[in-house]
Amino acid sequence: MKRICALAVSPNYILAQRPDWSDWVKKLTQFAQWMGAVSIVWGAWGIVKLCLNLGWLTHRPLFAVSHTGVSLLHFSLGLLLAFDLVSSVMPNSTKQKLGRLKFKLAMYETTLGVVGMCMAVAHLLVLFIS
Repeated sequence: MKRICALAVSPNYILAQRPDWSDWVKKLTQFAQWMGAVSIVWGAWGIVKLCLNLGWLTHRPLFAVSHTGVSLLHFSLGLLLAFDLVSSVMPNSTKQKLGRLKFKLAMYETTLGVVGMCMAVAHLLVLFIS
């Protein structure tokens, strides 16, 4: 899921690197808002899970740091992907706050996508190591 969200956030970067993937990227971006909504929930749950299992910080610190980074990336990539879907059910005051947050994140959209792909691979390596 991490890699798919990262790919959906930065389709222009992917197409610049691999133009032969254009059909696949078009199919992927059709479902980007729903993938983003799932990613927001998944990222928030990852942060809650880390708070519930603070023992990870002492027993598995590398995993805890990696899990925190992945959860924050999930949440931020999901917010970028599903902003229109999420803002349609929020009150106006919350829409304005989310709009400011999206504006701050949008400047780093491609960077977040590339970091998300790298972090997905790194998190898998940490899972195998620990």
